[in-house]
Amino acid sequence: LRMLLRKMAAEELKKEQERKAEERKKIIAERVGAPKPLDSANEATLQAICKEYHDRLVKLEGQKYDIEYIVRQKDYEINELTIQVNDLRGKFVKPALKKVSKFDKL
Repeated sequence: LRMLLRKMAAEELKKEQERKAEERKKIIAERVGAPKPLDSANEATLQAICKEYHDRLVKLEGQKYDIEYIVRQKDYEINELTIQVNDLRGKFVKPALKKVSKFDKL
């Protein structure tokens, strides 16, 4: 019974890894696209392919810049909120402790 469970777990793990690998390939193909045929292309086709790649690169760099800007804004906001929380913690008055004699309880 134990061997059967181990075998089934190994099969499930293998299926999960295959599924993840397949999903990864699919996502990469979706993001990158099919490779262009560069060997049989003439000069005009190569220029068009280069322009297409350049336009895509410019678009992706713009998106990257926008995302980095948003992350910087969020980091600044988090830091400001942390400072506010720390300031609020410091404004509370700690109650004075009452002194208790050790000998009164005897």
